[in-house]
Amino acid sequence: MNDNQILEALKNIDNKLEYIKNKIDKDSCVLNKHISFIESIYETMKSPINFICSKFNNKKQLPLINKESSSESD
Repeated sequence: MNDNQILEALKNIDNKLEYIKNKIDKDSCVLNKHISFIESIYETMKSPINFICSKFNNKKQLPLINKESSSESD
């Protein structure tokens, strides 16, 4: 390879790296917006979800039956 070919190859690599960097920056921005959206939804829904969960957790639960002990008694 001569010097011109090496310089051309380096320019080509530099262009590809710039494209990749721009693509990552764009995708990162979109991802950050999505994360912010999800966090805002969660902040809005956190209290109602906790309320509903607490109502389910405060109900009496039937004791679990151990299948091994029930089959031994049969």
